[in-house]
Amino acid sequence: MSATNEVRIDRDSVRYGDDIIRVSNISRMYMIQFFNRKKKKYEDDLKKYEDGKRIYEILEKNRKNSRLCIFIIAAICLFLLGIFFLRQTGHAVEQNMTVKTAGMFCVGIGAVCVLAAILTAGKKIVYNHEPPEKGDFPENYGLVIEMNSGQSVIFKALDEIGKENLRTFRDNINDAAQQQPFTFNLTEHHIQMETNEGAIVIGDNAQHIVNQEGMD
Repeated sequence: MSATNEVRIDRDSVRYGDDIIRVSNISRMYMIQFFNRKKKKYEDDLKKYEDGKRIYEILEKNRKNSRLCIFIIAAICLFLLGIFFLRQTGHAVEQNMTVKTAGMFCVGIGAVCVLAAILTAGKKIVYNHEPPEKGDFPENYGLVIEMNSGQSVIFKALDEIGKENLRTFRDNINDAAQQQPFTFNLTEHHIQMETNEGAIVIGDNAQHIVNQEGMD
C-alpha cells in the first residue's frame, strides 16, 4: 500500500492509499474553482457596512441641516427682535431700561444661536463603526476526475503552485498508458485529495470523504 500522500499512476489505474481509480472508467477530467466562502462573507460584511454607513450619513446630514436652519432662523428673529426693542423709547427711565435690557438679551441669545450654527456647520459626520478587516482570500482550484458512473474524485490545489501542478497531474493520468508507472507525491506538489467518491475502495483506511459544500 502506498503512502497516503502519494498517488501511484499505472498504465490502467491511479492508486491513492487503499483507493483505486480505473483509468478505463474515467469519462473526463476538468479544472474547477471552489466557492470561496471566506471571501463571500467579507464581501457581504463590507456591503452591509457600506450600506449602514451610507444610511447613517444621509440621516445625520439631514439632522445637521435641520439644526443649522433652526439656529439661523432663530438668530435672525432674535436679532430683529433685539433691534426692535433697542429702538423703542418710553416716557419713564424704568421703561427704557426694561426695553433696552430685553433688546440686549435678544441680541445676546441671537449671538449664541449664530455660534451654535457655526459649530453645527463645522461638525463632521463620523460613522463610529470599523469596516470589516480584509484578509487574504486565495481562490481554491481542483481537478475533477469524473467517472463513467457520474461520480467523481476531486484533488484540490493548496495554492498557486498546486494549481499549476494539478495540470501536470492531469496530463500524467492522460499519458498513463504511454509511460512507465511512477509515483506522484501530493505533498511536494501542494495538492490534497478532497473527495474520493467514485474510487474503488479495497481497504478500511480510505476516510477522505468530505462535504463539497464545506470547501472554502
